[in-house]
Amino acid sequence: LVEFRRRLAAKDPEMKLVRGIFEKISKRAIKKLDLSASQQRLDSTLVVSNIRTRGRLDLFANTITLFIRSLDKKQFSQIPDHIRQWHEREPEGWFGLAQDQYKVKLEQLAQYAYKLIQVFETDKEVKDSEQYELLVRLFQEQCEIKKDPNSDTSKEDDKKIKIKKKTQGETLQSAFDPDASYGHKGSGYSAHITETCNNKNKNEIITDYEVHGAARSDMGKAPDILNRLESAGLKPAKLFADGGYPSVPSALKIKKRKVEFIAPVNRSRIPDEVMGRDQFEFNTDGLAVKCPKGHSPLDHRMLSHNNKKGKSLHAIFDGDICRKCIILDNCPV
Repeated sequence: LVEFRRRLAAKDPEMKLVRGIFEKISKRAIKKLDLSASQQRLDSTLVVSNIRTRGRLDLFANTITLFIRSLDKKQFSQIPDHIRQWHEREPEGWFGLAQDQYKVKLEQLAQYAYKLIQVFETDKEVKDSEQYELLVRLFQEQCEIKKDPNSDTSKEDDKKIKIKKKTQGETLQSAFDPDASYGHKGSGYSAHITETCNNKNKNEIITDYEVHGAARSDMGKAPDILNRLESAGLKPAKLFADGGYPSVPSALKIKKRKVEFIAPVNRSRIPDEVMGRDQFEFNTDGLAVKCPKGHSPLDHRMLSHNNKKGKSLHAIFDGDICRKCIILDNCPV
């Protein structure tokens, strides 16, 4: 199973096989449980992988250990003795280290990683393995090679491996989960989950999923999710979502698909000095019937605004009353 993930990704990078199996199980469960998929809800969450993270030492130790364990006996025999001894006796022997000891141990593991990369760089079988590629990735992201300025030779002994003070871009977070990235919610994945809802007194079933690195926004995802639901034969009549999903373009796309998209508008707070339309009173037809000061409009008309061609509904108030009003300067009318 060590190579299963890599082989699956190589054969089916878009994970169509996995999704096909998921959709078959989901549809069968919905039918078996006699559920309606006409109403569905969508939300996202941060998925933190079941991985151990104890900083760079842990990352180096785990990556090196996984690489060594992937080798057969013949390949293992090529590992230098001091690295084999570390692997057998001290893969996690850094707890309680002082800061200066921590730095020495980290640079030691960086040297081990560099040595292992060199030993197997001409072995095609090892070089093509996921574990070797992770080792190379770790070294490139976390380390740099410094040559002894006082030496005129290019011997390996004159090269010093240094740990970078800062790393850039999406770096490896765990040897156990190389796809995990670091976003504003933390390290892991952002998972978008859609499920049936409002089936009274019944269990609900997940109908769609999407997983990616944690650093992406939810906004604009809903149309793509709706596309997959429709392809799977699970297009809803109503789609509920949280405030991170709606945007004007995505809402319009969903409306064209004859799906009711219900989600709160995620907008910034209106400053206290600004008077919004929320302070007006409206009737059940959506018409303004009273201003914040309790005055009723004279009429409602379809008018253009600021010389625009399109017309919208306007409430017409008495100008004589409005001009004397103490809130005139802040009133949207």
